[in-house]
Parts: sequence; C-alpha cells; structure tokens
Amino acid sequence: MKDRKLKILYCSCSCTELVTETKKKKVQNIINKCNNNITIVHDMCNYAVFNKKFSGELKSFSPNMIIACYPRTVKWLLKYSGITLSEQCRVLNLREISIVELEKQLLSDTAGCSKIKIIEKEDDWTSWFPVIDYTRCSNCKQCASFCLFGVYEIEKEKITVKNPENCKDNCPACARICPEAAIIFPKSSESPINGDEIRNEEALKDKIKLNVDSILGDDIATALRARRKKVKSGKLIKEKVLKQALKEREKCSKGDLDPEVPPEWHSEALKG
Repeated sequence: MKDRKLKILYCSCSCTELVTETKKKKVQNIINKCNNNITIVHDMCNYAVFNKKFSGELKSFSPNMIIACYPRTVKWLLKYSGITLSEQCRVLNLREISIVELEKQLLSDTAGCSKIKIIEKEDDWTSWFPVIDYTRCSNCKQCASFCLFGVYEIEKEKITVKNPENCKDNCPACARICPEAAIIFPKSSESPINGDEIRNEEALKDKIKLNVDSILGDDIATALRARRKKVKSGKLIKEKVLKQALKEREKCSKGDLDPEVPPEWHSEALKG
C-alpha cells in the first residue's frame, strides 16, 4: 500500500477511439476515489503543440505517474514539449493495462477523494503528427526529403518536427519507411509506429524494406528527389495559405468567418 499520495497526469485521449469509452469511464471512476493529486488532460498530443503553458505547468506539477499510452511515446512526446521525463516517473499504458491492474496501482487503503485539476483542450485539431525517438534516429534526413507537407525541417544539422500541424491525418508513411524505426505517431494503432516497444529488430528491418520497395521503389534516391521537386514546384498548398487556414479553423467551426480572408482559405480551414 502507498504511504503517500501520488501525483498523476492522466491523458484521456479524447480525440481517438484507441481506448473505449467504457474503459475511460471506469478509469475516471477509479481516479475520482483514489485519493491522489490528479491533473487531467484531454489530449496530451494537442497540448504538446498548442498549449504554451503546458510544459511549465507539468514541470511544476512534477508527476510521479502518467496514465496515457506507450512509455516510449510519452517520453518523446514530452521531450517535444521540452520536458525530460524523470526516471522515477512510472508510465501506465492505458491502451493495454487492465482495469483490475489499474485499481491495484492507484487505490490505497486511505479513503478519500482525489484532488483533480482539468486542463481543457485548446484546439479542435485531431493532433495527428510524428515525434522522433532520438535514441534510434540516425539523422539520415530521409523523412524530410520524403514528406510532401513540410512537417520536418533541419535545425543545426539535426532533423526536427517543425510543423506538426501540416501533417496529413492518418498518414504514417514516413514512419513506415524510416530505416531506424525512429518515427512515432502517438495516435497510430500500428505497432511499433504507435510507440510500442520493438521486440524483433530483424523482422522489423525486413518489414521496413518491404515498405520502402512498395512506396519508393528500387531507386530510393531518385524517388526522393522527385518528391522534393514536387514540393518545390508548388503543387501543395502554399505555406501562407495553410497557416491562415489553421488560424481560421476555429472561426469556421463557429460560423464566424473573416470577410477579408479569401473563400478558398476558409475551405481549407474546414478541411482541417
């Protein structure tokens, strides 16, 4: 039994169905009565990108337990926010842990109600974007050459996820061809792209090779050059239009359109 209260960060992953609503309700019931200090976020991926105060609040809260998804995903998602996860912090994978096991982890012999703080979601974006596991990344920069949407950029000779909101929903193609399996999409259901632990390196390398052959063909260098040329040719949405579309998304959802913004920008925002 615990001799002190836990400080728990709980992500309810509200933007996906990777965890059933039934399970989420059971988790919420446990949290309400577990007599711990709880901070609830509806979508940690969203906060990592849009909530500028998130990293500061999390550092101040200093959780010793996180209930979210795969530990590898949580580590690099928080790293993207500028937070280094403490080695003493336990990460419970909500996608895999049973309710019975969760109760054992959280419920103490001290009755009482939890102290709960909820950080509201700030944007309606589904938060589909990659993070990089830098313990695996070889900095080959293939992802930057492959991506047509400008998600990746090179900063100080290091590949980074610079424009996460540019990422195409439900497209993990860059992760499928990453030679080191270093790209994680937190909202993916596909292992190990979702951050699941890699247990068979040899089998994974074979799978990546098949993906590369299927997506890029035999001549990888030529295929990547063609993709870079496509980006430069302007066949994609211009950066200015895309950024404006993202800003207008919330206005569009409320029916509050800016008359000075061109109609095609509104249409792009509604697609978001």
